[in-house]
Amino acid sequence: MSERRALMMATTKIEKTNLLMWRFAAPCAGALVALVAAVLWQLLHIEQRKHIERTTQFAAQSVRTELSKAVAARVLALDRMAGRWETRGGTPRPEWESDALSYIADQPGYQAIEWVDPSYRVRWILPAEGNEQAQDLDLNFEERRRTTLERARNAGEVAITHNIEFVQGGSAFLVFAPIFMGEEFGGFFLGVVRVQELLDSVLEDVAAGYVIAVYDGPEEIYHRGPSLKSDQSRFRADSEFSLHGLSWRLQTAPTEQLLEEMRSTLPQAALAAGLVLALLVALVAYSGQRAVLSAKELRKSNTKLEWEIRERQQAEDELKTLADTLERRVAERTNELETSRREVLDRLAEAEQARQRVEEAEKRFRGLLETGPEAMIIVNESREILLVNALAEKLFGYSRQE
Repeated sequence: MSERRALMMATTKIEKTNLLMWRFAAPCAGALVALVAAVLWQLLHIEQRKHIERTTQFAAQSVRTELSKAVAARVLALDRMAGRWETRGGTPRPEWESDALSYIADQPGYQAIEWVDPSYRVRWILPAEGNEQAQDLDLNFEERRRTTLERARNAGEVAITHNIEFVQGGSAFLVFAPIFMGEEFGGFFLGVVRVQELLDSVLEDVAAGYVIAVYDGPEEIYHRGPSLKSDQSRFRADSEFSLHGLSWRLQTAPTEQLLEEMRSTLPQAALAAGLVLALLVALVAYSGQRAVLSAKELRKSNTKLEWEIRERQQAEDELKTLADTLERRVAERTNELETSRREVLDRLAEAEQARQRVEEAEKRFRGLLETGPEAMIIVNESREILLVNALAEKLFGYSRQE
């Protein structure tokens, strides 16, 4: 019994430990799956943000490339006109006007193409309409123009001004292509390019759905799209564009509508699915836990029943042993009693035989007493008369009873 009690105590201790572990198994399993879902959601969210950033960077690169191509094309046009002038020692005005009008028609954004003489005065200008105020204009009147003119003349290469307000009205940048015929300076070909018109035409089909802002230094010279919100600014891509002294800072950011379109519902769906899965896992774990606990209870009941059956069997065996012992003892006692009975019967038979012999002896004695020739009286130690014969009765005259 002590071994059984020790085994039961050890089993109970193990079951309590297992029960404590199983009690937290279901919530731990659900929490683990929820944690995995949260990590997956975070990873998908990060990947989505990276995708938006990569797409925005690609759009910004496209904007920069198209602007570079557009400005370079206008620089190249003026440089070709200057090269033709230098090669031929001058260009007839009708031919120059034909070239200039072709460039203006083919390359949107031109306000005018002008020839500036070596004294920095505008002599030829196309189109004339709308540019009347620039005819015969002395470009020395404004510091920014004069500085760019001198830089182009001294370097012998194209120079571009920063954004300026020009006399025709509005803002633009100026492209100066110097003309040299040997050592002789022949002036400049000047392209007046409106920033708004140029960028509208260049970026019409570029980076659709993106807000684009162009800065010349701290000044914003172009803006396409609505104002940026803080959420959009997080995905803003900045880039630089420089060419022949022109230096622009470009900002590209997705519009709120495009941002909503690029944002996938996959992270939220993954999180929701993960939380539902976590709940299901917790429920399944709980159901499994209950099943295991029920199985443990069943095993415990079976074990208890086995112990009871074993104890009952042991008790039955003990009872059987006691019954066998009692039966053996009863048999032995019965045999003893039977032996005693037989001995008593034998003794009774012997006593009966002895009594019969005594009676027979007594009969023979009485017979001898009665038939004896003399009167006989038999007394005991107390002198009481026990027996008399007939001759004694006759001799003394008393009956036997007397």
